[in-house]
Amino acid sequence: MPVYTWVAETRKGRTIKGDIEAVDEKSAALLLKRRNLTVKKLKAKPKDVFEGLSFMQPKVTAKDIVIFTRSRGSRSWRNRPRTRPSGGSSVRSSRMWRGAPAWQRP
Repeated sequence: MPVYTWVAETRKGRTIKGDIEAVDEKSAALLLKRRNLTVKKLKAKPKDVFEGLSFMQPKVTAKDIVIFTRSRGSRSWRNRPRTRPSGGSSVRSSRMWRGAPAWQRP
């Protein structure tokens, strides 16, 4: 069924916009009338131009996302590889290794 874009007014005078799916324009107007709306504009919604073009479709599939997220799940901050500080004996590096066993200290 085609989709129609509409602009209507309520009984209180408030303007409302929206989309409605109906068989034809007459039935769309009837559906809006049943909602106690006065139709100002009603026209068929234009179709998506890029729908039939395969090169404009997204290249990432749901399967790709699942594989990526599962492979990234084990790499959290706590599971990061431990490395030694690079060269020099700074105050920060001595504080960082304070509780470490002797064989791990620089």
